Formats: sequence, structure tokens, C-alpha cells
Amino acid sequence: PSPDFFAAGVAELGCEPDRVAMIGDDLDNDVLGAQHAGLHGVLVRTGKFRHQVLESSEERPDAVIDSFAALPDLLGLH
Repeated sequence: PSPDFFAAGVAELGCEPDRVAMIGDDLDNDVLGAQHAGLHGVLVRTGKFRHQVLESSEERPDAVIDSFAALPDLLGLH
């Protein structure tokens, strides 16, 4: 996706990009696209996630979690 896509979402939130995380199951489109736009990228091992895609990528997400249920711990809310 275009960085403009992520910038529009961040603008709607009224935040700075470095205060926003994109959580998704697609490494290239969700996570790396967000990181290229200045957001944090969190890859979740559900849905479209494929281990071999992660292993073959030269770029890494900021975090990898097993499910959305792990978000509170990742964010330090528990």
C-alpha cells in the first residue's frame, strides 16, 4: 500500500506515526507497508501469515505475536 494510505489513517487518529502500530497478518502489505510509512508493525500469526514469508524476508516486523489476545501484554497493559 501507498504510504499515503497509512498517513490518512494516522491523520484521522490525530497522532504522530511513531505512536501508532499496525497489527496485521500480511507481512508485506500490513506490517512492512506500515513501517515504511513510519508506523510500528506487528505481525500476528493468524490468517494469511506464512512462516516461510517471514523467514525469507530481509525486513523484520517490530514484533510478532501469536494472536490478538497477546496485544495487552505487548503493550504493557497487563
